[in-house]
Amino acid sequence: MPHRSRLRRTAIAAVSTAASTALIGTLGIAAAPAASAAPIDVTGAVLTWSGSRLLQSAAPIPGQCHYFSAGLSDPGDLADSYAATAGNVSIRKAAAAATYATRCDGATTAAGVDQQVVVTGGTGTTDPATGAGTIQWTGTWSVNMYGGLAPFSITNPKLTVAADGSSTVTATLDGYAGSMGSSGPATPVAAVPNVVVARFAGLTPVTGFDATPLYSGVEYNATGSAPQNRTAAGWGSWPASFVDFQATTGLASFFYSSGAASDGTKAPAAVEVDYDLGPVTATAGIKLGTKLRTVPAAKRLKLKAVVTAALRGSAFPAEGKVFVYDGTKKIKKGVLDDGKAVVTLPALAPGRHKLTVVFPGAGGVPAATSTVKSIRVVR
Repeated sequence: MPHRSRLRRTAIAAVSTAASTALIGTLGIAAAPAASAAPIDVTGAVLTWSGSRLLQSAAPIPGQCHYFSAGLSDPGDLADSYAATAGNVSIRKAAAAATYATRCDGATTAAGVDQQVVVTGGTGTTDPATGAGTIQWTGTWSVNMYGGLAPFSITNPKLTVAADGSSTVTATLDGYAGSMGSSGPATPVAAVPNVVVARFAGLTPVTGFDATPLYSGVEYNATGSAPQNRTAAGWGSWPASFVDFQATTGLASFFYSSGAASDGTKAPAAVEVDYDLGPVTATAGIKLGTKLRTVPAAKRLKLKAVVTAALRGSAFPAEGKVFVYDGTKKIKKGVLDDGKAVVTLPALAPGRHKLTVVFPGAGGVPAATSTVKSIRVVR
């Protein structure tokens, strides 16, 4: 990920009900889509973001940089309007406390300003079966471009995750159209609600995520600013509604590949969302494809492994590998699909066998071991 982040990443797969009873199919059987579970309330969600490498860099004006501040910036009084915290929003720097005096520290180094915005107190719901849900934060931070000559603000971000993993962060954007080449007065621009600030694909969050927004290959049809360069490696764009807003501030080309030398720094950095829903538990089940306790050696048995996790009373299938043991010997491996794996056991020698299924843990779901299933193999 492009910038530092110290919050954990956990992505747990879809949710469904516990074990089925009939043994059917073979390893790799197609599973029905997971059903929705009861939504779980989310509280205390934290959003952390560094924006992009460009937003960590020095500005073309000597001694200035692009920097973050909490709350609304006043381009006519930048020092007095600067805040490191405002309500649920705080600005964090890796090497020093966030102050107006330290805002540009490191701007000319490879790490840049090394700043992040942290927004706490997010609330909403999530469906542990599909990952679908919404989280709303309350608060504002400002991105002070060109040392604050052209600031814009992001207010009340909202995360929306669809069942198919497509997701957005939307917010109200406000700001100023500044004179980046001089210290002339900045002109306010109209606030725009529901702007898509970041777009994702393939998210399946249950306790949060750490994911990079879509950029590479995203087209933007620029009007009134430089045309998009679609030939250079990594070309792309931030979401169209975000860049459209920046067209009113004069900053549009900072957020898509325009052929500038800074194009390689424009892609958005990873967004982190973290929240704690409590401990996840797991159980592993085992079922043989026969009700007989004694089977002939020539019979190749099929075994179904089922691993079910639970979070706040909602059950969901685990994903990952399972291993079948005969006593202490590992004899077969399977891959869970919607929490189930059906495997054909190797030929078993005559005698008594004690079979177990072991799930080593994956995707935030802890390890689990089934009860023992005993059979006797005869010639």
